[in-house]
Amino acid sequence: MKSSRTRGLVVVFLLSVVAVHAEQQWTRLSMFGDAIGQWRFVGGDWKQNAEGVINSPGKFEQHHLAFLPETAYANVEAEFEFRRDSNHGGVGLVVRAQDAQRYYVVEFPFCGQQAREGHFWSAITRVDASGWGKVLLEERVAGVPAEAGLWQQARVALQGTEFRVWVNGRPLTVVSDATYPKTGRLGLVNWGPTSIRNLRVRGTKAKAAAWDERRQPIRPWYNPYPTADRKQGTPGLTRAPNGDLLMPDAIYVFDVNSRRLEVFAEDWQGGALRGAYHLAFAGPQRDILLASSVDRPRVHRFDHPGARGMRLNNPKI
Repeated sequence: MKSSRTRGLVVVFLLSVVAVHAEQQWTRLSMFGDAIGQWRFVGGDWKQNAEGVINSPGKFEQHHLAFLPETAYANVEAEFEFRRDSNHGGVGLVVRAQDAQRYYVVEFPFCGQQAREGHFWSAITRVDASGWGKVLLEERVAGVPAEAGLWQQARVALQGTEFRVWVNGRPLTVVSDATYPKTGRLGLVNWGPTSIRNLRVRGTKAKAAAWDERRQPIRPWYNPYPTADRKQGTPGLTRAPNGDLLMPDAIYVFDVNSRRLEVFAEDWQGGALRGAYHLAFAGPQRDILLASSVDRPRVHRFDHPGARGMRLNNPKI
Protein backbone atom coordinates (compact mmCIF):
# COMPACT_ATOMS: atom_id res chain seq x y z
CA MET A 1 0.00 0.00 0.00
CA LYS A 2 2.83 2.41 0.86
CA SER A 3 4.47 1.67 -2.48
CA SER A 4 1.22 2.44 -4.34
CA ARG A 5 0.82 5.78 -2.52
CA THR A 6 4.41 6.69 -3.37
CA ARG A 7 3.92 5.92 -7.04
CA GLY A 8 0.74 7.97 -7.01
CA LEU A 9 2.52 10.98 -5.54
CA VAL A 10 5.26 10.73 -8.16
CA VAL A 11 2.72 10.62 -10.99
CA VAL A 12 0.80 13.60 -9.58
CA PHE A 13 4.02 15.60 -9.20
CA LEU A 14 5.17 14.88 -12.75
CA LEU A 15 1.76 15.85 -14.10
CA SER A 16 1.98 19.11 -12.15
CA VAL A 17 5.32 19.87 -13.81
CA VAL A 18 3.78 19.34 -17.23
CA ALA A 19 0.77 21.46 -16.30
CA VAL A 20 2.98 24.46 -15.51
CA HIS A 21 3.72 24.93 -19.22
CA ALA A 22 0.82 23.07 -20.84
CA GLU A 23 -1.14 26.22 -21.69
CA GLN A 24 1.87 28.07 -23.07
CA GLN A 25 2.79 27.98 -26.73
CA TRP A 26 6.08 26.61 -27.93
CA THR A 27 8.55 29.07 -29.47
CA ARG A 28 10.93 27.61 -32.01
CA LEU A 29 14.47 28.99 -31.72
CA SER A 30 16.49 29.47 -34.87
CA MET A 31 19.82 30.79 -36.12
CA PHE A 32 18.69 30.98 -39.74
CA GLY A 33 18.62 34.25 -41.66
CA ASP A 34 17.93 37.36 -39.58
CA ALA A 35 17.31 35.25 -36.46
CA ILE A 36 21.04 34.82 -35.97
CA GLY A 37 21.21 38.45 -34.85
CA GLN A 38 19.43 37.52 -31.60
CA TRP A 39 22.34 35.33 -30.48
CA ARG A 40 25.65 36.16 -28.84
CA PHE A 41 28.50 33.74 -29.57
CA VAL A 42 31.62 32.84 -27.61
CA GLY A 43 34.40 30.90 -29.31
CA GLY A 44 33.24 31.50 -32.87
CA ASP A 45 30.01 31.91 -34.84
CA TRP A 46 27.42 29.16 -35.04
CA LYS A 47 25.30 28.58 -38.12
CA GLN A 48 22.09 26.89 -39.22
CA ASN A 49 21.60 25.36 -42.66
CA ALA A 50 18.47 25.29 -44.79
CA GLU A 51 17.48 21.91 -43.32
CA GLY A 52 17.37 23.44 -39.83
CA VAL A 53 20.54 21.81 -38.48
CA ILE A 54 22.60 23.99 -36.11
CA ASN A 55 26.38 23.60 -35.87
CA SER A 56 29.11 25.37 -33.92
CA PRO A 57 32.71 25.76 -35.17
CA GLY A 58 33.22 22.31 -33.65
CA LYS A 59 36.80 22.70 -32.44
CA PHE A 60 38.00 20.24 -29.82
CA GLU A 61 40.11 22.54 -27.69
CA GLN A 62 37.41 24.88 -26.39
CA HIS A 63 33.75 25.18 -25.54
CA HIS A 64 31.58 27.10 -27.99
CA LEU A 65 28.72 29.03 -26.41
CA ALA A 66 25.62 30.65 -27.88
CA PHE A 67 23.38 32.83 -25.69
CA LEU A 68 19.98 34.49 -26.17
CA PRO A 69 20.45 37.61 -24.03
CA GLU A 70 17.22 39.45 -24.83
CA THR A 71 14.81 37.03 -23.13
CA ALA A 72 14.95 35.66 -19.59
CA TYR A 73 12.81 32.86 -18.19
CA ALA A 74 11.79 31.69 -14.73
CA ASN A 75 10.12 28.28 -15.00
CA VAL A 76 10.96 26.98 -18.45
CA GLU A 77 10.84 23.86 -20.60
CA ALA A 78 12.97 23.18 -23.68
CA GLU A 79 13.17 20.37 -26.21
CA PHE A 80 15.71 19.69 -28.95
CA GLU A 81 17.36 16.92 -30.91
CA PHE A 82 21.12 16.45 -30.97
CA ARG A 83 23.55 14.23 -32.82
CA ARG A 84 27.12 13.23 -32.08
CA ASP A 85 29.14 13.59 -35.25
CA SER A 86 32.26 12.02 -33.75
CA ASN A 87 33.27 10.02 -30.69
CA HIS A 88 34.84 13.00 -28.96
CA GLY A 89 32.97 16.09 -27.80
CA GLY A 90 29.90 17.29 -25.98
CA VAL A 91 26.68 19.20 -26.57
CA GLY A 92 24.08 20.69 -24.27
CA LEU A 93 21.60 23.36 -23.26
CA VAL A 94 22.53 26.41 -21.18
CA VAL A 95 19.87 27.51 -18.67
CA ARG A 96 19.57 30.26 -16.04
CA ALA A 97 22.50 32.15 -17.58
CA GLN A 98 23.29 35.34 -15.65
CA ASP A 99 26.03 36.25 -18.12
CA ALA A 100 28.63 34.41 -20.22
CA GLN A 101 30.50 33.38 -17.06
CA ARG A 102 27.71 32.16 -14.77
CA TYR A 103 25.13 29.60 -15.85
CA TYR A 104 23.94 26.00 -15.60
CA VAL A 105 24.41 23.55 -18.45
CA VAL A 106 22.61 20.28 -19.16
CA GLU A 107 25.23 18.43 -21.18
CA PHE A 108 25.67 15.15 -22.99
CA PRO A 109 29.43 14.45 -22.99
CA PHE A 110 31.10 11.74 -25.03
CA CYS A 111 34.83 11.43 -24.78
CA GLY A 112 37.50 9.31 -23.13
CA GLN A 113 36.15 6.52 -20.98
CA GLN A 114 32.56 7.63 -21.59
CA ALA A 115 32.96 6.82 -25.27
CA ARG A 116 35.07 3.71 -24.77
CA GLU A 117 32.71 2.01 -22.33
CA GLY A 118 29.84 2.30 -24.80
CA HIS A 119 27.22 3.87 -22.50
CA PHE A 120 25.30 7.12 -22.85
CA TRP A 121 26.10 9.77 -20.23
CA SER A 122 24.39 12.97 -19.15
CA ALA A 123 25.49 15.73 -16.79
CA ILE A 124 24.17 18.85 -15.06
CA THR A 125 26.85 21.40 -14.22
CA ARG A 126 27.03 24.83 -12.59
CA VAL A 127 29.65 27.10 -14.20
CA ASP A 128 31.01 30.14 -12.37
CA ALA A 129 33.32 33.07 -13.10
CA SER A 130 36.43 30.98 -12.47
CA GLY A 131 35.81 29.16 -15.75
CA TRP A 132 35.38 25.83 -13.97
CA GLY A 133 32.18 23.85 -13.67
CA LYS A 134 30.80 22.17 -10.55
CA VAL A 135 29.24 18.86 -11.61
CA LEU A 136 25.88 18.51 -9.86
CA LEU A 137 24.98 15.25 -11.58
CA GLU A 138 26.72 12.83 -13.92
CA GLU A 139 25.07 9.52 -14.67
CA ARG A 140 24.52 6.91 -17.31
CA VAL A 141 21.14 6.80 -19.02
CA ALA A 142 20.08 3.20 -19.56
CA GLY A 143 18.50 2.30 -22.87
CA VAL A 144 19.90 5.23 -24.87
CA PRO A 145 22.29 4.19 -27.67
CA ALA A 146 25.75 5.71 -27.42
CA GLU A 147 26.83 5.43 -31.06
CA ALA A 148 27.76 8.52 -33.04
CA GLY A 149 25.57 9.55 -35.96
CA LEU A 150 22.21 8.99 -34.21
CA TRP A 151 19.67 11.73 -33.46
CA GLN A 152 18.62 11.79 -29.79
CA GLN A 153 15.73 13.69 -28.19
CA ALA A 154 16.39 15.85 -25.10
CA ARG A 155 13.87 17.53 -22.83
CA VAL A 156 14.79 19.89 -20.00
CA ALA A 157 12.32 21.34 -17.46
CA LEU A 158 13.17 23.85 -14.72
CA GLN A 159 10.71 24.67 -11.97
CA GLY A 160 11.98 26.74 -9.08
CA THR A 161 15.35 25.27 -8.13
CA GLU A 162 14.68 21.80 -9.57
CA PHE A 163 16.16 20.48 -12.81
CA ARG A 164 14.47 17.63 -14.67
CA VAL A 165 15.99 16.06 -17.77
CA TRP A 166 14.86 13.31 -20.14
CA VAL A 167 16.76 11.69 -23.01
CA ASN A 168 14.55 9.79 -25.45
CA GLY A 169 11.88 9.87 -22.74
CA ARG A 170 14.15 8.32 -20.10
CA PRO A 171 14.52 10.48 -16.96
CA LEU A 172 17.66 11.48 -15.13
CA THR A 173 17.87 11.89 -11.38
CA VAL A 174 16.24 15.16 -10.28
CA VAL A 175 18.73 17.84 -9.21
CA SER A 176 18.10 20.91 -7.07
CA ASP A 177 20.42 23.93 -6.86
CA ALA A 178 19.71 27.47 -5.69
CA THR A 179 23.09 29.11 -6.31
CA TYR A 180 21.87 31.37 -9.11
CA PRO A 181 18.60 33.33 -9.26
CA LYS A 182 15.48 31.54 -10.48
CA THR A 183 15.54 33.55 -13.70
CA GLY A 184 18.07 33.64 -16.52
CA ARG A 185 18.74 33.25 -20.23
CA LEU A 186 18.95 30.21 -22.45
CA GLY A 187 21.78 29.12 -24.68
CA LEU A 188 23.68 26.24 -26.23
CA VAL A 189 27.09 24.75 -25.53
CA ASN A 190 29.24 22.51 -27.66
CA TRP A 191 32.78 21.24 -28.18
CA GLY A 192 33.75 18.85 -30.90
CA PRO A 193 31.62 17.97 -33.95
CA THR A 194 27.90 17.86 -33.05
CA SER A 195 24.58 18.90 -34.56
CA ILE A 196 21.32 20.29 -33.09
CA ARG A 197 17.88 20.69 -34.61
CA ASN A 198 14.22 21.32 -33.68
CA LEU A 199 15.07 23.54 -30.70
CA ARG A 200 11.96 24.93 -29.04
CA VAL A 201 11.08 26.49 -25.68
CA ARG A 202 8.11 27.53 -23.60
CA GLY A 203 7.90 29.01 -20.14
CA THR A 204 7.36 32.03 -17.94
CA LYS A 205 9.23 35.08 -19.17
CA ALA A 206 10.72 37.19 -16.40
CA LYS A 207 12.81 40.27 -15.76
CA ALA A 208 16.52 39.83 -15.19
CA ALA A 209 19.55 42.03 -14.79
CA ALA A 210 20.86 43.52 -18.02
CA TRP A 211 23.18 41.25 -19.99
CA ASP A 212 26.75 42.40 -19.44
CA GLU A 213 28.71 41.91 -22.67
CA ARG A 214 31.95 42.66 -20.81
CA ARG A 215 31.73 39.47 -18.76
CA GLN A 216 33.34 36.86 -21.00
CA PRO A 217 34.37 33.32 -20.01
CA ILE A 218 37.78 32.86 -18.44
CA ARG A 219 39.80 30.00 -19.91
CA PRO A 220 41.51 28.38 -16.90
CA TRP A 221 43.73 26.11 -18.98
CA TYR A 222 46.25 26.28 -21.79
CA ASN A 223 48.04 24.06 -24.26
CA PRO A 224 51.28 23.32 -22.39
CA TYR A 225 53.35 22.36 -25.42
CA PRO A 226 53.68 25.42 -27.65
CA THR A 227 54.04 23.38 -30.81
CA ALA A 228 51.47 23.80 -33.53
CA ASP A 229 52.96 21.29 -35.95
CA ARG A 230 51.65 18.11 -34.35
CA LYS A 231 48.80 16.72 -32.30
CA GLN A 232 49.09 17.06 -28.54
CA GLY A 233 48.54 13.78 -26.71
CA THR A 234 47.26 12.99 -23.25
CA PRO A 235 50.12 13.32 -20.75
CA GLY A 236 50.71 12.02 -17.26
CA LEU A 237 51.65 14.35 -14.41
CA THR A 238 54.07 13.99 -11.51
CA ARG A 239 55.56 16.36 -8.94
CA ALA A 240 59.35 16.50 -8.66
CA PRO A 241 61.04 16.69 -5.26
CA ASN A 242 61.67 20.39 -5.80
CA GLY A 243 57.92 20.98 -6.22
CA ASP A 244 57.86 21.33 -10.00
CA LEU A 245 54.88 19.78 -11.73
CA LEU A 246 56.20 17.81 -14.70
CA MET A 247 54.44 16.29 -17.67
CA PRO A 248 56.01 14.22 -20.48
CA ASP A 249 55.62 14.19 -24.22
CA ALA A 250 57.74 11.83 -26.33
CA ILE A 251 61.33 12.54 -25.24
CA TYR A 252 60.49 15.89 -23.62
CA VAL A 253 59.45 16.96 -20.16
CA PHE A 254 57.45 20.11 -19.59
CA ASP A 255 57.59 22.16 -16.39
CA VAL A 256 53.98 23.26 -15.83
CA ASN A 257 55.04 25.81 -13.20
CA SER A 258 57.45 27.73 -15.42
CA ARG A 259 55.95 26.62 -18.75
CA ARG A 260 59.37 25.51 -20.01
CA LEU A 261 60.22 22.54 -22.14
CA GLU A 262 63.39 20.45 -21.77
CA VAL A 263 64.78 17.50 -23.69
CA PHE A 264 65.33 14.37 -21.59
CA ALA A 265 68.31 13.25 -23.61
CA GLU A 266 69.21 14.81 -26.93
CA ASP A 267 71.24 11.78 -27.97
CA TRP A 268 68.50 9.30 -27.08
CA GLN A 269 67.90 7.10 -30.12
CA GLY A 270 64.68 5.48 -28.94
CA GLY A 271 62.43 7.75 -30.96
CA ALA A 272 59.14 9.24 -29.83
CA LEU A 273 56.95 7.19 -27.55
CA ARG A 274 53.36 6.45 -28.48
CA GLY A 275 50.13 6.59 -26.52
CA ALA A 276 49.80 8.27 -23.12
CA TYR A 277 52.98 9.01 -21.21
CA HIS A 278 53.49 8.48 -17.49
CA LEU A 279 56.20 9.90 -15.22
CA ALA A 280 57.44 8.66 -11.86
CA PHE A 281 60.48 9.18 -9.61
CA ALA A 282 62.31 6.13 -8.26
CA GLY A 283 65.66 4.82 -7.08
CA PRO A 284 68.34 6.35 -4.82
CA GLN A 285 69.17 8.94 -7.47
CA ARG A 286 65.49 9.81 -7.88
CA ASP A 287 65.71 9.15 -11.61
CA ILE A 288 62.74 9.93 -13.80
CA LEU A 289 61.03 6.82 -15.11
CA LEU A 290 59.04 7.34 -18.30
CA ALA A 291 56.59 4.73 -19.59
CA SER A 292 54.14 4.65 -22.47
CA SER A 293 50.68 3.11 -22.53
CA VAL A 294 51.41 1.69 -26.00
CA ASP A 295 55.01 0.62 -25.41
CA ARG A 296 53.93 -0.96 -22.15
CA PRO A 297 56.91 -3.34 -21.67
CA ARG A 298 59.41 -0.49 -22.07
CA VAL A 299 60.29 1.73 -19.11
CA HIS A 300 62.82 4.45 -19.88
CA ARG A 301 65.09 5.87 -17.16
CA PHE A 302 66.36 9.42 -17.44
CA ASP A 303 68.47 11.63 -15.22
CA HIS A 304 66.94 15.07 -14.92
CA PRO A 305 67.65 18.25 -12.91
CA GLY A 306 64.14 18.18 -11.48
CA ALA A 307 64.85 14.83 -9.89
CA ARG A 308 67.70 16.32 -7.85
CA GLY A 309 65.63 19.19 -6.54
CA MET A 310 66.94 21.73 -9.05
CA ARG A 311 64.95 24.04 -11.26
CA LEU A 312 64.81 23.26 -14.97
CA ASN A 313 67.48 25.54 -16.34
CA ASN A 314 67.91 24.60 -19.98
CA PRO A 315 64.70 25.57 -21.76
CA LYS A 316 64.39 24.56 -25.38
CA ILE A 317 61.70 27.10 -26.25
